[in-house]
Amino acid sequence: MLNFGNLLNSPRSKRIAVVFGVAVVAPVVLPILGRAMRPIAKSALKSGLALYERSRTALAEAGDSIADLYAEVQAEMGGHEAGVMAETEEEDEEEGAEA
Repeated sequence: MLNFGNLLNSPRSKRIAVVFGVAVVAPVVLPILGRAMRPIAKSALKSGLALYERSRTALAEAGDSIADLYAEVQAEMGGHEAGVMAETEEEDEEEGAEA
């Protein structure tokens, strides 16, 4: 004989009841949650885009600073190399005059 008391108290029947309840309630609750979550999602996207723009600007400025610094160093090294070459030529001329 089928014992309904044991059937209703089994873990499997509890899971079936929960799934059935979710299936009945979900079509009503999900659209409401969707409408409630839209402003939150929109705000999160706005914040993410603002952060992206600020990061992009900061990285561009950092890149410009590094490019300027590189150009300065290159100019200084070019001037230094020209000075070294002039000294070397003077030394070569002096050695040529002595010989």
